[in-house]
Parts: sequence; structure tokens; C-alpha cells
Amino acid sequence: MNGRNFVKKVVNWALRQIGKKNAELNRDAINCARRIADGGNKPSVWVESNALREFESEAVQNRIRLNDGRCPFSEENHAQTSYKTAKHSPRLKVLC
Repeated sequence: MNGRNFVKKVVNWALRQIGKKNAELNRDAINCARRIADGGNKPSVWVESNALREFESEAVQNRIRLNDGRCPFSEENHAQTSYKTAKHSPRLKVLC
């Protein structure tokens, strides 16, 4: 992995965002983080430890269980989403 700070942060950010989508992507992102760490250099290990800390956190695991692969902004999940976010944001409704 490239040792530049912005490259390290972008890889970490992208991996963490993908890993929070659903249970299948979470498992794939965890495996990907572990493969990145096999590079053995310091930035690779940092990306792995930072991503795994977030993926395995209680908050992310609860979110994945709650959404279970469904769009969090759909009408069926409206009870679990924030009133301001889901009901009054037309941009977020387009995502689903």
C-alpha cells in the first residue's frame, strides 16, 4: 500500500463505508482489511486495525442487524430512522 497519508485515509474511509452497508459486505470488508494488512507495512496495518475496530464495534453490528440489507430510508423502516432524515429529505429518498 502507498504510504502517503491521504492514500491511507481514503482507502480506510472507503473500506469502512462499504463495510457498514449490510452483513455480507461487512464480512467481505473484514476479509479485505485482513488481506491489506498482509502487506506488512505500517500504513497497511493501520488501515486494518482502524477498519476492524469500527466493523466489530457494537454500534455497527447493531446497525447491520437492524437494516438487514434493507434501505434505512424506505417506508417500511421509517420507524427506525430519524424523523428529520427520512421524512423531510428528498435527496435521501432518491437513494432507495
